[in-house]
Amino acid sequence: MLEHRLLYTDGPTSAPLVTDKSVNFDTVLTPEQAARFGRLLDTHPELLASESAWSVCSLCNIPRFQGPVGSSLGDFGHFLDPFSQANSSPLSATSCCSQFICDTCNTNAITSSILRDWWHNLGSENWLRCPVQSCNAALPLHHKFDLTVTLSSLPEKQALEYVAQFVRANRLRSILESISPAPTVQTLRRAADLHTNMERHGRMHNALDLRQAPCSKIEMLPVDSADGSQTLQLPIFVDLLIRPGSKKPSSARSSGRTRGGRECVVCTETLHDVTDGTQEDEARWAAAIADIPGDWTWKIRSFPPPSALPDCSASHPLNICRPCLARHLTTQLESRGRASLDVLACPTPGCSHVYSPNELRILMPPATYAKYDQLRLFGHLATLPDFRWCLRPGCGMGQVHYFPPMPNFGGDAATIPQRSRVVCDACGFAMCFRHQSGWHEGQSCLEVDAARGDPQLRATHDWIQRHTKPCPGMCGAAVEKQGGCFHMRCQVCRFEFCWECLADWTRIVRVHPVTRVRRYSRAGHNPGCFFKAERAPEARMLMGNTVAEALEAVGGWR
Repeated sequence: MLEHRLLYTDGPTSAPLVTDKSVNFDTVLTPEQAARFGRLLDTHPELLASESAWSVCSLCNIPRFQGPVGSSLGDFGHFLDPFSQANSSPLSATSCCSQFICDTCNTNAITSSILRDWWHNLGSENWLRCPVQSCNAALPLHHKFDLTVTLSSLPEKQALEYVAQFVRANRLRSILESISPAPTVQTLRRAADLHTNMERHGRMHNALDLRQAPCSKIEMLPVDSADGSQTLQLPIFVDLLIRPGSKKPSSARSSGRTRGGRECVVCTETLHDVTDGTQEDEARWAAAIADIPGDWTWKIRSFPPPSALPDCSASHPLNICRPCLARHLTTQLESRGRASLDVLACPTPGCSHVYSPNELRILMPPATYAKYDQLRLFGHLATLPDFRWCLRPGCGMGQVHYFPPMPNFGGDAATIPQRSRVVCDACGFAMCFRHQSGWHEGQSCLEVDAARGDPQLRATHDWIQRHTKPCPGMCGAAVEKQGGCFHMRCQVCRFEFCWECLADWTRIVRVHPVTRVRRYSRAGHNPGCFFKAERAPEARMLMGNTVAEALEAVGGWR
């Protein structure tokens, strides 16, 4: 009988006829429920006159009545009202696919999508999608007023909270959309997983938590892909990281620093890290990042952790912040070039630990490490006979030059191709491969060799012989001394050496293998060098173009 068929509602104000959500239209009603349903049908017999009066929700698969029924139904009006036709409003979640979705499922799907999907579909104002899995079309909800109307069935306070989260999500999307080059779908998916994982472990605030101040600082950091096959540069909202003892984002209006933290001995800033430094908290941090490995776990730290620099931490506190270390290493590499590759050391007084390539990868900014890695590669290539360093001062690059086999031209030397002319790929400087000099425009190498008998060229050559020395490093360029001490650095390849004996400076200033302390060693000078003598001063203590000139300037040496 009709009065024994199910009428179900999950509305917050009207009592449901049945409370078991596993029921269907064939569930038997109690006498009281049947009586209530009968009175409803007496007033509105059209409700069950046709199958078009009801349908099954595409998401929850619960049968619902279609269309608003009006307030005249009394306590039954609320449970008949939630189920509306898909094309009844342009804001309906199913206007795209003409599927029926009850208001409850539609509201739940939209609010869940706000919290979950703001990472995806960048570049589209309509990033909220139809909850019907087979459709997934964009919903026409690109403004907060559209969303306010759609969520009108919720209590006002709850609806306004979702609208505020929607507005914040759009701001975060604008930050992500400003990244160049644009992040890939894989990158965004991995970034979303990282933030969710860190939130779950209590190490990061939720980006849409309205109790927290809006975040705006984003860094592109290296994170391993899900399968570990590659390294991705992920956008990470570093403001969301929870740093024990630091001010919460929600208290941004308060002034002054909080107690705790650590002061950098270089910049004197008091900084808070992602752990409180205890073994227990370090273990909890390790558990949080276990599923999202990569160098990002070091690069978000305020100070290098002991596990990253075990040799340094064994001898002194790590009280130089990561940004100061990065600036120090960048300055060293830019000012000393290839000569710094084997002497990039800890700047803490008395330490002088020379950083390994793995440690430098963690400490250096990505661009600096890329240059460091390139210089290391060039150092290996420089042993090849076809490699030449660029001779343009300030360039510091080099490359292998390939010369194809030369055919037999015959005839005089003028007809031989200019095979020795090479050009630096980095700066475009033209050089002579054979003579290791700037390119001699208008002359072949044979003509240059023949012209060296010219008096003017001979005079120039003699002056170079008297006033310069060939770099003992990788380039062999002519180096001129213009005052200063006897510790020299080649402007072409940055190789450091003693001007008097051309000894490698790394043999003269040595690093102790245990204490990592630098020590000046006279034994590092080549035989016959003035500075090798037992009572000779250090090569950096005398100033002048020659030893005789330098000694005369100080009145001799005793």
